[in-house]
Amino acid sequence: MGTLTLQSPIQALRKRSQNDKPPFMRPFRTGLSLPAEMDVAARNDDILLHNTRRSVYDVQTDLDIKQSHTAPLQIGRAARHISNHAGPSVEGISVTPRYLGLKGPSIKILRKDLENTVTKNHGSPQEIWRNTQISQSPAPDQLFADRLTANSEKLFSFTLRQDLSLSEEDNGILYRTSGILSNTRQISQRLHLKSGLRFNFIDNLDTLHDLRPRSLLPVRNDVDAFSDERVTLDTSMIAWTNSIGSDIHIAASAGYLEEMYAGIGGEILYRPFGRTYALGIEGYQTIKRDPATAANLGLVDQAAFTGFINGWYEVPNTGLTFKAKAGRYLQEDFGGTLSLKHHFQNGTSIEGFVTATDSADFDLFGDQTHLYSGVNFNIPLYTTRYPRLAGNLDIRISQIGRDSGQALESPMNLYEITEPFSYRHIARHWNDVIE
Repeated sequence: MGTLTLQSPIQALRKRSQNDKPPFMRPFRTGLSLPAEMDVAARNDDILLHNTRRSVYDVQTDLDIKQSHTAPLQIGRAARHISNHAGPSVEGISVTPRYLGLKGPSIKILRKDLENTVTKNHGSPQEIWRNTQISQSPAPDQLFADRLTANSEKLFSFTLRQDLSLSEEDNGILYRTSGILSNTRQISQRLHLKSGLRFNFIDNLDTLHDLRPRSLLPVRNDVDAFSDERVTLDTSMIAWTNSIGSDIHIAASAGYLEEMYAGIGGEILYRPFGRTYALGIEGYQTIKRDPATAANLGLVDQAAFTGFINGWYEVPNTGLTFKAKAGRYLQEDFGGTLSLKHHFQNGTSIEGFVTATDSADFDLFGDQTHLYSGVNFNIPLYTTRYPRLAGNLDIRISQIGRDSGQALESPMNLYEITEPFSYRHIARHWNDVIE
């Protein structure tokens, strides 16, 4: 059993609100409509708008969203800047959220509803929601068309990762504490470079093989060797992403995909907006990294193909997501995984999973089993002062050093990336549209 409590000093609350306050919205309409001024004013508030265009009664724009805020909050703030420079006749403000080359649906807010709520205190987020129109993006992206981006965004993140293996028969409790500092750089509309360093702080994995034999072709069994060096290269890869409409998303990656594997592959996700289900397929040709080389840069002659068919179901009116996947794991064993994940309102998540394959491996009690299970906790650690620096605490409780039932740590998890575009996220956090 355990309890974890996170809280901020009460004297810091006022300071945080001053550093992160919504932009001013004019209580009157100006005489001219100036799309260029919309982009400039938003950029000064660290809100990145692209391709802003207007007609007589509407303004449409694309918005690069950040992980540190909910999508409705960023859409609402973008709409304020647009309204300030929209002129007298514009009544509709359409915002299409984008992230890492992927995009969601077009969200159209009535300007009058926003004015009544923000400047006149005669409305509410629910009244804005009642007249909001959500639809497919008006101009579907071409599959292979690309363009350089003037922003060249750099997204930094730091993950404090704690791996725990409880009640091992041969070792008691095994643990490993490490930190991952990564950077994602968008070099064009759809091309991204991701690199990361792993800092191995402390562990007791030196006793892992006192009684447990080493694998001739290890998958995760050589985790103790990967944790020996203090600083290693965690990831270094290039990724390509695209959205066909706002329901189908594609990603391809190549390079050092995770700590123990390099390779090439990709994923396709079908996530229809307003539905509670999603379907996907992924596949990667991998090659094992050599922990005996500097920064684990070397490769060994151990290649394997891994791939899965994935399915998700969102339990209505909750933060619960049920996932099932079936396919081939890194040991080239076949099986499936069932998991249940709960997203809390503040961004924290907890996930439990169980995997069964046709290959047996050592269990916690020294016997052999075809099952592999565990629990994962993820706690976001964002700061409003540095909105482009993301962080999280990742706690994984499962057997350490197991070979069967092991999947590649997805280099581009499309389902998680597109969560801010989902109906569930927008509906649950809609009150933030006026924050």
